Amino acid sequence: MLENAAQNLANFDRNRLAPLVAFELDTMALVLALQGQKSRAIAIAEESTQLVSLQSDRLDGSWHAQNLCLVLALTGERDRALEILAQMIDKPAGFIRWELALDPRWDFFRDDERFNELIRPLSLVE
Repeated sequence: MLENAAQNLANFDRNRLAPLVAFELDTMALVLALQGQKSRAIAIAEESTQLVSLQSDRLDGSWHAQNLCLVLALTGERDRALEILAQMIDKPAGFIRWELALDPRWDFFRDDERFNELIRPLSLVE
């Protein structure tokens, strides 16, 4: 399934509007990360955040930054992922603690106490 996705994404039209290209790049980066292609996945996720940045678009820019964070975490770049997560947690259009605590896409990261501390919902903090 990942092979098919990678093949289909490899030839998408980069001559479209930047926001459309950025979303295609996000998907491609995630597929590459799941395939273990660390360098390419990170480079493509970073390219997406350059096309539509937080500074140029708070809503879509946040989506692309969150995808970069997930790609970094999936490829073992946990320190960089945690930096982005810390900057974006509880911010408008950023990460939401309860969502991260419940989202199974982040299960692989739950063995890292820094992640657990960062995402712990405020209502559970003593």
